[in-house]
Amino acid sequence: MKCDSTSSPKVMVAALALFAFLYCMYLFTFNGRFTSIDELSLYAHSESLVQHGEWTAPQLNFAAYHNPVGPSEPGYAIAAAPLYWLAQRGERFNNIQTTMLLNPLLTALTAVFLYAAARLLNYSHPASIMAALAFGLTTLAWPYARSFYREPLVGFGWMVGLYGLLAWRYGGQRRWAVTGVLALCLTLLVKSSAIAGIPLVLLAALAGMDGKRQWAKVGAVLAVVMVVFAVLFQAAFLLRFGGSSSLANWTNYAWQGGLLRIYGQLFSPGKGLIFYSPSILLAAFGLVWLASRHRAAALAAGLPLLALVVAYSGYAAWYGGQSWGPRFLLPALPLFFLGVAALWDHLRHPVWRGLTVGLLLLGLLLQAAVSTADWGVGSEPLYRSALRPEETTGLALANVALSPPLVQLARWGSDALDLLWLHPDLDGRLAFSGRLAVGWGTAVLLALGLGWLALRGRVTAVTLLLPPLWATAVLLAWGSAATPGYPGLTADEGRALARWAAGTDNNPYTLVTMSNEFHIYFYLGFLKGRFTHHWYSPTTTDGFAPILQKTSGQRVTLIMDRVHILPDNSGKDLEWWLNEQIFRANSSWVGGFELVNYANLPLPLVWQPANAQFGESFGLDRFSLSQEQFPPNDTLGVQLSICRRGPLPEYHHLFVHLISAGGSINGYDGPIRFGAPLASWEVGDCLVEQRAILIPAEAVPGVYDLILGFDTTAGPLLVANQTGEAAQYIVLDQVEIGPRRP
Repeated sequence: MKCDSTSSPKVMVAALALFAFLYCMYLFTFNGRFTSIDELSLYAHSESLVQHGEWTAPQLNFAAYHNPVGPSEPGYAIAAAPLYWLAQRGERFNNIQTTMLLNPLLTALTAVFLYAAARLLNYSHPASIMAALAFGLTTLAWPYARSFYREPLVGFGWMVGLYGLLAWRYGGQRRWAVTGVLALCLTLLVKSSAIAGIPLVLLAALAGMDGKRQWAKVGAVLAVVMVVFAVLFQAAFLLRFGGSSSLANWTNYAWQGGLLRIYGQLFSPGKGLIFYSPSILLAAFGLVWLASRHRAAALAAGLPLLALVVAYSGYAAWYGGQSWGPRFLLPALPLFFLGVAALWDHLRHPVWRGLTVGLLLLGLLLQAAVSTADWGVGSEPLYRSALRPEETTGLALANVALSPPLVQLARWGSDALDLLWLHPDLDGRLAFSGRLAVGWGTAVLLALGLGWLALRGRVTAVTLLLPPLWATAVLLAWGSAATPGYPGLTADEGRALARWAAGTDNNPYTLVTMSNEFHIYFYLGFLKGRFTHHWYSPTTTDGFAPILQKTSGQRVTLIMDRVHILPDNSGKDLEWWLNEQIFRANSSWVGGFELVNYANLPLPLVWQPANAQFGESFGLDRFSLSQEQFPPNDTLGVQLSICRRGPLPEYHHLFVHLISAGGSINGYDGPIRFGAPLASWEVGDCLVEQRAILIPAEAVPGVYDLILGFDTTAGPLLVANQTGEAAQYIVLDQVEIGPRRP
């Protein structure tokens, strides 16, 4: 059968029009936020790839057990890395929002390849466009276009693979065969479960075997497919989880539990695909007519969905957590929706076409409800029940009233809106960004108008790129300003945290976040410059060495979330450890977040003798300086060997300052180790105290005295000065401030 060429001008224009419209629609409903730690995990790996060229994620130390994605599956992080790189190029670009552009791009492109595949199989323009729009707007594809999950990339790879092999079989385009096979293989680097697409490769390659005598060959190839699939699935399992007993484990498949999970993925009101995307029924019926014209292509379009259902029926977390619907089935949906094109061309009676349009509109309504509002609204009644997640999502049909899509639609309201340009603020009032609303609304209307004109030959195809470019520019220019806050951390406070972390000198830095609240992650979107980020939980009491093993620059900033810490956790262990290891410089507060700057200066330094006695409590036997001549904006590091001589004062603080006739530069005053427990510090023992003095840009050049002393509630601890007289401080050394000498 001679199939339509997808390189014809009409097809190219329609493809560009589809991409422009869907991409702009996805941005119009964009929220630019994560809903799970899994998304933060993928973002962290992209950040590390761009910042350091390494596959590391110290950003996830606070909840590493939530983030099993490893080096065996780097595909999504690699694909998102260019967008993170772009985000770092613009001061006004929000890192998270810019990086999250990946899924809107991928989902719109997937719909384009679905349209092109339908045209390649000689389905009409209206039918092919309907199939693409049905996938893009009536299935899980729309809400997940707003996410940072991996499934859209797997679906894109599978769709490109199917199109490439069909283009080879029907059009003899060998380059597309290579492209298709390569796309399918690369999806294994995104998700090991993408192995379910391997049968697609061989079956699509059989697209020309439609004669009755060829079915014996098809059956033989299917047997080979199943063997190859089993072997590759086991290999992917080994890469993903690092070990497995053997393929024999599948002989111990728990059929009762497996069948329940199959029901849960397809038919359950809790997670069933039919409830979340009712238009899947149209695609399923359409595959029958697709098979009547292209048997092997129909198998290639339908089997991946069944393969995923079976594969995840043996997986304990088959329900995908509190994500929206059967997320793991998303990659197979674009292939499956080839059936919609076949169905539309087969149905000629107006009644049947009307019913088809009605079911598509229902799917559109369900996806619009969840793509414009927080999906927690729809899921809340379900997850509030006493059932375990496995039981909840395997819900009986009698509990259809708890189905999240139906609840989401029934409870849809302004209080649950989740659009970047329109959402409830922390005070409950709607936060509205007119620039985003008008900008993205204009982009959608332009995409529709230009698409209509281009299909009629009144404007050139290249003009169809203007709406998506404009929509992207709108996000980059104004999206960051519309970032919503979170209880305990407003968006303005988040920006202040980012400015404090980055400093004013444009030098590399290391950021350490201490918090038990995942949702404060949004402030990371404001971070700029070259940095390394470590994130720890307040419950962590040791294991902080990676902070100093993986650093950027000399400045280390600790941000402690004092708002969300639970009463049983002080979160002080990390602070005390840093106080002991590196030079503490200064501190501040932003809202309920405590900020401390440290200097990670090269060691060891050269010690000098001191031999000073402060009252009856402290002695200073030696000290060292990081250097003796500093330009402005530099950091003076001071090491002190302080010995305990007697009882400790009830309260004390140690000061280290620079003074001169032209002015003074204060160090950071505070008790030894800044409040860390000193119970084990016995009389006669010495410890090393490290302080940093930040030299301000406006510092008056000249020679300064470096002084040290102790204050207590009863007054200063006296010390003998250089002349032997009692004084409130001693002069340790002299330091020169001015341009660095060559």
